[in-house]
Amino acid sequence: MNIPSRIKELRKIKKLSQAALAHACEWDHQSRISGYETGEREPSLTDLEAMCAAFGIDMSEFFNDGTAEPKASYQTGWTPKDQANKENDVSQGPENRGFVPVISWVQAGQWHEADDPFQPGYAEELIPCPKPHSLQTYALRVQGDSMTAPIGRSYPEGAIIYVDPELRGGAIVGDRVIAKLKNEDRVTFKQLARDGDKMYLKALNPNHPPIFDEFRILGKIIGSWIDG
Repeated sequence: MNIPSRIKELRKIKKLSQAALAHACEWDHQSRISGYETGEREPSLTDLEAMCAAFGIDMSEFFNDGTAEPKASYQTGWTPKDQANKENDVSQGPENRGFVPVISWVQAGQWHEADDPFQPGYAEELIPCPKPHSLQTYALRVQGDSMTAPIGRSYPEGAIIYVDPELRGGAIVGDRVIAKLKNEDRVTFKQLARDGDKMYLKALNPNHPPIFDEFRILGKIIGSWIDG
């Protein structure tokens, strides 16, 4: 999907000038809308949500231009219908609860510290999230096989995981989390475990050793998607 064209199309359908749309979004200048429509600027997720609210639509309608199945990602073409036809550990055919950005693992380590993580260029793509989530929620593509389990729930390389930073304070033993090791930039995806009074990070793949180093939880996994 061409995002600039879609913004312009919806603005004309709703009979809004650029100035009127900017005003409805509580922005000071219409140049912001102009930049989005020409492609000179890339709208953040929060800006897209503001424009959708002004248009009186939700994000799923924004990404569905009526020419095909609703596209969850304007880059991959993955749709909620695709998910309804596959087995996964979230649910079968989940209701779309809004879109979240797919970010890099480097960005994940910086996400909770940023004043405004939704900067232009922050996301590889936007995809639907099937679970209720906070506005800070993002998605990651699993790297490596440390969370590929021999039996039970598994997160193979390439799977999508949904991370809600606002739930990090409530993470308990058994939860899957994104954590950052002390004095390291490395961010890791593991299961939270306990040995006596000490919390540690456990891989689901028995070939990977547990991590007993001091760490900080950055977010809790609220769901996942495995394509194929």
